[in-house]
Amino acid sequence: MFPINTIAVERWAKKLAEDAEFILHVHGALQQSWNNFALEATGDAFDKALTRGIGYSVDSVAYARLMKQASDTLYETVKAQLDLEAHYEHVKNAAIAEGLEIIDGVVHDKSQSFNPLVQLIQAKLDSFRVQAELLDKACHDEIIRLTYCTPQEKHEDLLPGGDDNLSLKNLDHIRRAEQQGVLAEIRRQHPDAKILKASDEGIIVSFGDLENADLITTMTFGVGSGEQENWPGHVSDAAKIHKDLPKNAAVIAWLDYKPPATIAEATDTMPAQLGATKLAEFQKFVHETNPAAYKTVLAHSYGTLPAVIPARRPDGLIANKIIMLGSPGGLFPTNPGGQPKDASTVLQNPDQELVVIDADRDPIGLLHDNESGIFGPDPKIYADESYRVSGGHSDFIGSEDNRKILIDEITEALAK
Repeated sequence: MFPINTIAVERWAKKLAEDAEFILHVHGALQQSWNNFALEATGDAFDKALTRGIGYSVDSVAYARLMKQASDTLYETVKAQLDLEAHYEHVKNAAIAEGLEIIDGVVHDKSQSFNPLVQLIQAKLDSFRVQAELLDKACHDEIIRLTYCTPQEKHEDLLPGGDDNLSLKNLDHIRRAEQQGVLAEIRRQHPDAKILKASDEGIIVSFGDLENADLITTMTFGVGSGEQENWPGHVSDAAKIHKDLPKNAAVIAWLDYKPPATIAEATDTMPAQLGATKLAEFQKFVHETNPAAYKTVLAHSYGTLPAVIPARRPDGLIANKIIMLGSPGGLFPTNPGGQPKDASTVLQNPDQELVVIDADRDPIGLLHDNESGIFGPDPKIYADESYRVSGGHSDFIGSEDNRKILIDEITEALAK
């Protein structure tokens, strides 16, 4: 039924992670040896040996990190397929309870009479098979992509200085995007914006002084935000938030993942899982750039998934506060009885604050209730704070009244 053997894949994921950890451990010991050697050795021969040794060391670290990325991808794939398998078993048991039989993924009615449930259950099982095949392909594509990239020690393609410091690789991406007029439009509308990254995968644009800001807000977006023609609109949303914040604040439009392009594709959580890994890495860069700043992730719609998924993983998400706007759910556990729960029961960091805001005319609320939903129960039941504002799905930032609530939440730390 499913193309991926989860037991075997999980075993290989564990092996890759262990091997990567061993390589990094050896690298640390070798680095210490080089440092000790450097205290006593001098001369041209030593300098050449040191240069070559550092080169080998950097290569080994890059390889180990590549292995770790592959391991993480395999673990995420296993987790996603186990979810599929659990849903498959649930549907299968429901079919058996109705007197149906499933053989090799095909539903049979032993009574030979017409039963409308047969087609319904068969369609559901077929959808599981298609999702499993897509998951297999997504895992394959991600692993292949990793073999062509070099992990970077200090996020060399993300420099707070903006355009002047971009790498040659990014400048090439920028030239291609500029030919399509996307970046030119962003620069025309927002001459004060800094482009931290532009690639085939997406774009990252910042407003304000990242290195010295007291508040840093990273914004993520949902369905369709990966399409280049939609980038200027989302960057404008970030500009609106930045304009309303104090001068000591910075805002980032993080558009560096590939969410579903259409609503019809939005039930697929794999883009969110992959985006979650990238957002977690980006927040590490933000923290390296400015460790002292209060950090908020402001996420809208499907973009709330890559924001909360890493916050639930062992390594967590570097953010003091996560604000979810018009969320379809956070893939939180089902909540029998629908009683409110503490955010610390679903987030890795017990000090991380979760704020959920929905709108009174937003149809996305139909996707969940307090107990369950397509992407888990209504995240409000796990929120430290929750609000209901006036408007529809796209009115959280466009409305001045609603935007004021967001600004108050982002700046709340300054008042403490």
